Amino acid sequence: MKLNSKNLVMRYNAQHTTPAIAKRYLSSPFHPIRPKIAHMYAHRDRNTLWWQVSIVQLLEYKAMVRSWSRRRTRTAFQNALRKQGFDPDGKRTAEGLLRYKWDLTGSVDIHPRPQSVLSSFEDVQRDADSLLERILRQWASGAKRARDEDASVSSYSDNP
Repeated sequence: MKLNSKNLVMRYNAQHTTPAIAKRYLSSPFHPIRPKIAHMYAHRDRNTLWWQVSIVQLLEYKAMVRSWSRRRTRTAFQNALRKQGFDPDGKRTAEGLLRYKWDLTGSVDIHPRPQSVLSSFEDVQRDADSLLERILRQWASGAKRARDEDASVSSYSDNP
């Protein structure tokens, strides 16, 4: 699912996906860090939210601006998670235990748009909050659908 706002683009997948940079190393059989990347993703916790900020759309800017934008976007997304009751790994906090039945899992790729460099942090935060709310609505409806399907499958399997 791809979500857009003025300052950010978020792609959410309920399944864990390997980021494009890691895929580049994994697809090269002779790359020196391939074994390390393969081991890292083979043993990564599947009960957490995998998320990253990619600055591909900001390559026209200097490295200092790109790192500043990445750091600012990460902070905004972590704040949005905290407001919804999750820690940065998608695990429910005390507040999240009251609001949600499961931890948030899957993958989120966040891409700051070039206009986010000129926007205030409050605008970026507002966009992160609204996009995360949309992801959570989609995630909650998908989790409900999966629970309903599991219940219907178990009810069929219980009756011969």
